[in-house]
Amino acid sequence: MVRTIEELCIALKNKEESYRCDAILELKELNSSLAISLLFNHLSDESPRIREVTADALVEIGGIQVALMSLCLLRSEKVVLRNVALEIVQQLGIDALSVLKDNITSPISDIRIFTVETIGKIIAKRKLALDQELLSALIERLGDENVNVAGVAAEALGFAKENAAIPALLQYVVSGRKSSWLQCNIIVALSRIGSGDALTAIKGLDRKVLSEEAIVYLEMVLKGEVL
Repeated sequence: MVRTIEELCIALKNKEESYRCDAILELKELNSSLAISLLFNHLSDESPRIREVTADALVEIGGIQVALMSLCLLRSEKVVLRNVALEIVQQLGIDALSVLKDNITSPISDIRIFTVETIGKIIAKRKLALDQELLSALIERLGDENVNVAGVAAEALGFAKENAAIPALLQYVVSGRKSSWLQCNIIVALSRIGSGDALTAIKGLDRKVLSEEAIVYLEMVLKGEVL
């Protein structure tokens, strides 16, 4: 017999782990806005098993609501909650990316950093190809006024293995804004792209425009070391 939301709420408070687990699986099948909200309340359950089952249920439900609520939890003060939320976001893939796109040009630099960094983690985890809109947005962030945003944008483009990003990556290696950290991230990004064009670009880098730290990274990449 299918239980009502009220009955499932009671079951979710049961001290027995198995009762809570069964209630979570039933909520997953309901796939309603209220059910999703109740599931999110149990991502901080004291039981690791319950947290895992809840996260799996939310990933299976998917959709924009799950993506939005998971992204909000990434700013939680609770480490356990942040970690499980990040895992959900990474597993959601396309749904999460569609939500994140809206914040990539936020006037608040911390939001841009968080957004681009999370996009990079999703791409790395799911090995997703970028659509033209997101590719263009990440390339544009290479010129962000905040060098930390530019750095995580380079990382994301490297994870995406986008050949089309190579000219822009090279541009910001040799630009007047010589940030050692950005140069290092760009060299790593080119090595992760790993194509013939990327290798040619790496070999052609002019050491005169690189910081000492970036030269060390360059030498490591040329030796085939994984960064």
